[in-house]
Amino acid sequence: MVLLRNVFLAIIFISPIGFSSVYAAVYYIAPNGGTGAGTINSPWSLDYANAQLRPGDTAKLLSGIYVDALIRPAVSGNSESTRIVYEANDMNNKPEFRSTRRLAPFLIDLTDLSYITIDGIRADGLANYRSSTFNGWVLFNNSQYCILKNSVFERSKGYSAISFRNKSKYNKILDNVISENGTWDKFPWGGIHGDSGSIIWIDPDNNYNLVQGNLFRRSGHDLGIIEGSYNIFRKNIYDNDWGVYTGPAFTWEQGDIQPGDRVGNRTLSVRNGRGNLIEENIFLNTPESVDNPRVAMTNIAGENQIIRKNIFMNGAYEAMASTVGSGKGSPINNKIYNNTYYSFGGPIWRFQAYNNEEPAPTGNIFKNNIVYKARLAAHNASSNVEFQFFSLDRYYGNQLLNNKVTYNCIAKDASASDQKIYAEVTGVKNLSYYENNNPSLINNNAQVNPSFVDEMPVIPEFDGSLSLLDTALSIREVVRNAVSMKSDSECIDKGGNLTDTTSSGSNATVITVADAGYFSDGLGLINGDEIIIGLNAPVRITNISTNQITVNKTISWNSGDPVNLIFSGEYPDPGAIEVVTDLIFADSFDDGKKGSKIQVTNTFPTSYQWSNLSSGSLVYIDRSYTYGGFPVFYDEVNYLRTANDDKNSTGSAFISFTVDRDVMVYVAHVNSVAGRPAWMDGWTDTGDKITNTDRVLNVYSRSFAAGLVTLGGNGGAPSMYGVFVSL
Repeated sequence: MVLLRNVFLAIIFISPIGFSSVYAAVYYIAPNGGTGAGTINSPWSLDYANAQLRPGDTAKLLSGIYVDALIRPAVSGNSESTRIVYEANDMNNKPEFRSTRRLAPFLIDLTDLSYITIDGIRADGLANYRSSTFNGWVLFNNSQYCILKNSVFERSKGYSAISFRNKSKYNKILDNVISENGTWDKFPWGGIHGDSGSIIWIDPDNNYNLVQGNLFRRSGHDLGIIEGSYNIFRKNIYDNDWGVYTGPAFTWEQGDIQPGDRVGNRTLSVRNGRGNLIEENIFLNTPESVDNPRVAMTNIAGENQIIRKNIFMNGAYEAMASTVGSGKGSPINNKIYNNTYYSFGGPIWRFQAYNNEEPAPTGNIFKNNIVYKARLAAHNASSNVEFQFFSLDRYYGNQLLNNKVTYNCIAKDASASDQKIYAEVTGVKNLSYYENNNPSLINNNAQVNPSFVDEMPVIPEFDGSLSLLDTALSIREVVRNAVSMKSDSECIDKGGNLTDTTSSGSNATVITVADAGYFSDGLGLINGDEIIIGLNAPVRITNISTNQITVNKTISWNSGDPVNLIFSGEYPDPGAIEVVTDLIFADSFDDGKKGSKIQVTNTFPTSYQWSNLSSGSLVYIDRSYTYGGFPVFYDEVNYLRTANDDKNSTGSAFISFTVDRDVMVYVAHVNSVAGRPAWMDGWTDTGDKITNTDRVLNVYSRSFAAGLVTLGGNGGAPSMYGVFVSL
């Protein structure tokens, strides 16, 4: 039967009319499967499935423990619509992978493959570093358009748990948990103390990959290394704290590790490449490192990188190092803006040259950021500053070059006293001195307390009481709330415009700006930025070519009009989170707090309530059920609290509301009900699932034009559906 099916497939593949997906099928896989029919009662083994699956096929992995099994497809999918998919049959009881032997080198090998999806598996090496039974998790090697999502990987030995090699591109890593790769201290192997491990390593020439919505926790050296170009890392949580050290004291190079010290290492190192986008991530907890006693939380090098809307919090030393030499490309023309930096032992930004073999590190801009409570444990006078420019004059003849610090909100403490900068020739001087003497480079910084909502947040720890994913969702909510500014903060509206137009235009879509390096067109991976040009309503970027921006709607503008991401108020706020003073519902694919100004009015039933979705949000106005798991791009989406008592509602018109622009509406309907109400005919099944403490919901979408949106009754499903709105 299988042989005959493969003959059909071979015939179909050479057909000029391209019916390659006609014979695509669903096959069931089990830990004890064999070579039968691939049905739920006669499932395949994983090895057999690897050899048999063809474009368009789906392998449903039944729950259980797969011992010494690998995911290594024999062929690729052909296109987005003919992917080969490996997915959990039950997302609430994911298939688990174990090994009785050392596997070399990766559990999932996608070498020379395209259009493969792995969705919803778990794997555990059962012990750390050399004792782990898994060497690594995923190899992208000349791989294109492959997806890894909704999976959990714990305890691997290898240096790179996920490796991108040989021009792998357009791959996606979405909504996974990856924890404990390598070790922070590999002593006694080799006879010295050292570290080993990076969860993700993207080699040079591996471009256009998306890493979104993941939790990366505990890797020996870095949680991530980027050497490729035009990759996107967004909405991830990074935490490289390995906990409290309890062994004997030891010394390594300039530092020492004592019992009771928290230990770990760096989160993300952008070593080289160009045009990478690092946005809306949370970077937490860089403690003392055996590799470097004063390790920075992140390294930022390379050219034309965008680092924005991130939260950096709780670092033992520097928040960010941009260094020239020691294997890193020179930092040139990077845009570091609208980030929040809070609670660091050393400077927020250390800019240092070790030699002059690389091009001059120039044109970097640090703008519209919040810097609060840095240099809490500075080790000498030159590091007892917010910003440190070290050795630039020695190697390049200019202590600042053309690097700018502008329109930030900076405070050493609650009284905002004594903010400082160090540069090689001038030495340590207060910020005002540098502003007065270097006004073209250092200017318009507000030296005031940002007034956070909660300066002492209790951040949930990974203590086993919740799953890693649930803890990550709680962390995201706590951290974002903590570093939001109060409505009376003196920092509000103290940011500067990102750039401006250089000529006027009328009823056009191509705009020339002074510096388009602040913006992204999505790189073919996500939506382009939504921006405001002058007094126009928001438009979305569809393409960027040098300093010409193409947008999705015709607009008119004057020369010199400001160009910004969406903001609320007279000017942008510094920091990662815009303070929204109006009733604004946000585009969930960007940032729920920066506001895309979707105005929602005339909601019926009038008792229903609009809010922004987060873990723990109430589902209904008349029940205590709360939302739990959902893909990260729904985080802070606008949602409607309905009433569960309305679950028996019927008809084609039950809920209605008015929107002021074209929107996408999502309905989350009960997973246990096979049918949907008739009014949902034509809606698109997104494949996403949202869970609450009562149900698992399937998400369906449909676009609506500006004006009245009408949704029908629930049709008698066991729970009332949910409603979500975005651009």
